[in-house]
Amino acid sequence: VGWSQELTTLGTEFNEMLDRMQVMAQEELQHKMLVERTEYKMLQAQINPHFLYNTLSSIVWMIEKGRAEESVNMIGALSRLFRISLSKGRTIIRVGDELEHAKSYLTIQKVRYKNKFTVTFDTDPEVLELSTVKLIIQPLLENAIYHGMEFMDGDGEITVRSQIRDGQLYLSLIHISEPT
Repeated sequence: VGWSQELTTLGTEFNEMLDRMQVMAQEELQHKMLVERTEYKMLQAQINPHFLYNTLSSIVWMIEKGRAEESVNMIGALSRLFRISLSKGRTIIRVGDELEHAKSYLTIQKVRYKNKFTVTFDTDPEVLELSTVKLIIQPLLENAIYHGMEFMDGDGEITVRSQIRDGQLYLSLIHISEPT
């Protein structure tokens, strides 16, 4: 009340500018999320064919050598791995499913690496029904196997821990080393 026309116009323009800035910030956030999702899908598409080829080659080799039980176990692990990888298109899954995915991946890798490493899962039961981003443990395991095993003379040991500390979910790859 009592404002001059100039102040009213200035206030209106300022509010419209704030609204435009908010819309632009929202569009930028959506664009960033789209780019991240696309990069994630591209990474998955790059990894899966190579991994699948190697796994299927190992299965064929086992069948040719008459190792039917091992090949059935590996086919089962591959099936579980892809079922969880797909997860009906969801990117958020149960921690229990993420750990099952990791175990299936390790079942396949242990065969391919001729049991050159052991794996221990240290899991607090209360974390199994919590939610996590899908496929966060497997890349850590892959790095541990490919890069950690490269310079080892003996067998390796991997420990995967999932726990709740101070109200937070912790999923971690503890170590890879030669057992003492």
